[in-house]
Amino acid sequence: MNLIRDLNGGRGDESTAGKLAYGAAGLYKGALVGGNLRVAIQQPMSYARAWSAIEGEYLLKGLSLPLAEANKEWELAKKYAPIAAWKAMGSYDINLGTKSTRTLLTGEETKLEKARNATFWLLEKGDEFAWKRLWYAAEKKVEGTTNLKKGTEEYYKAAAEIFNDVIDQTQVVDTVLNRTSAMKSKDGLAKVATSFMSEPSKTYNVVYRAYSDYKKGKIKADKFIKTLMIGAIGQALVSAAASLLSAMRSKDKEKKFGDRYVDLFLNDYANNIKFWNTIPIIGEKVEAALASLSGKRKYSSGNDFATKPIEDVMTSIRDLVDYAKGDSKVGLVGTIYKMSNAANALGIPLHNMLRDAGAVFDTFAYDISDDANIQYFRDKAVFRMEAKNNSDKYVNVNRFLSSALKAYSVGDKDTGDKIIKDMQEKLGDDFINEKLEATLAGDETIAEMAQKKLDGVDSSAEREYLHNHGYSDSMIDGAVTKAFQELKPIKDDELAEQLFERSEGYKKTLDNYVNYQIAKGNDSKEIRKSIKAAVTKKYKQAYVDAIGNPAESDAILKKILRITYEGKQLYTEKDLKQWAKK
Repeated sequence: MNLIRDLNGGRGDESTAGKLAYGAAGLYKGALVGGNLRVAIQQPMSYARAWSAIEGEYLLKGLSLPLAEANKEWELAKKYAPIAAWKAMGSYDINLGTKSTRTLLTGEETKLEKARNATFWLLEKGDEFAWKRLWYAAEKKVEGTTNLKKGTEEYYKAAAEIFNDVIDQTQVVDTVLNRTSAMKSKDGLAKVATSFMSEPSKTYNVVYRAYSDYKKGKIKADKFIKTLMIGAIGQALVSAAASLLSAMRSKDKEKKFGDRYVDLFLNDYANNIKFWNTIPIIGEKVEAALASLSGKRKYSSGNDFATKPIEDVMTSIRDLVDYAKGDSKVGLVGTIYKMSNAANALGIPLHNMLRDAGAVFDTFAYDISDDANIQYFRDKAVFRMEAKNNSDKYVNVNRFLSSALKAYSVGDKDTGDKIIKDMQEKLGDDFINEKLEATLAGDETIAEMAQKKLDGVDSSAEREYLHNHGYSDSMIDGAVTKAFQELKPIKDDELAEQLFERSEGYKKTLDNYVNYQIAKGNDSKEIRKSIKAAVTKKYKQAYVDAIGNPAESDAILKKILRITYEGKQLYTEKDLKQWAKK
């Protein structure tokens, strides 16, 4: 009954709220997909799903389509299989605000429509890549199963019949006969809820149809298992392709590209093979429930396309005001990138294009050339070095310091010095020197030098190594001092015990402790006080408890009185009498 209604355009009326939601969402959704390299690179992966409708040997032969013959074969596909012609007109997906019916019929476009539609070129070519080869695979099946000769009407009609069956079963097409039931609803709210579910829904239908046939006895278990396997392989290919762009976009540049790619692939594939994520609306409900059970406070599906355009425009205005007032954490390029979200409301995917252009640049800067100067150029354009937060603290200082240290670490002294000089000019010499020392103190070589200083061992080899990487003596000395301050050589109670018992090596332990205190800026009086405090804390109560036992108390007294610092007794008998009174 619903099919008859759909064919006649009679599946209910849109509510006023639905019309408003759909009107706001259509162009916005198109902007999220248009110019999106991550989406475009996934399009050809639907080819694998066709394995559930045509033998693998013909799919492999389909991939052998010569590039020189691809366009000729595509023209034949459009001639004998009208569904291919419909796809070629630009019917990429439903409800994306792309080519209107008027444009499809007349070819007329406004300049804005032309600009929008141009951003879908890569996506359409991705689909076309797969469909051309599906047509070629259909031809190869005709050749392998019939005696029909290529070039005859019968040959192409037979190929079209196979091709149409493969498309109907496994590929996404925007027609009444090919959309899932949920996506045929005319209600705007339902359209928003089923956004970007065409591919997942098609995967679900392929598996569900195979399961239904298995339960009815139409196919054997091995055919159903094969369908599940094909679905898993298809999702793996989608994740493998998508993760390439995800790795390029990733902000975690400290990881190598391969490591980022593997992590993102595994995460994306884990999400893709959750069967409930292939079902519109249901998937979101399940994910929300799982998020709640796992202790996450909030789950967001991102499907707020009715209000998101307004939110993006308002946020862009705020970003512009912040930049004009000097309150923005990002620079001019960063502000333009953030504000580009506002263009989504007009259906222009400027944000996608800038993001992926940045991803390509970052991949070159960090993963191919790994050039510190190029990376600094990028950071300086995107971020404001002098940006502060509400607590009046510089928010980007660590980013630029890390860039400087990275430059030094690869021997690029000129870039390292340039970054430090720029930071000193904008943020002040003393502040940057202090931050540099604190940051550099975490370096492995600096930490090794600090440990050697604590142990009284020469570290000239490490100093020479740092010199060769462009670090000055003042940088090295400041960082070593900072790192040394963190290397407390012994716990207070252990120090007290070694001095009390005069354990082997106690003098060296005391010397290390004194050097540590000096590095912290403490004078002789403060050091003496800290040693005395450690011994008092450990042995005062023991002495008080032993007062009724002369032999025990005298033994403690003698060991306490023999502890010295700088050649002088640390305690006097008067000190011990004070202990006894308290």
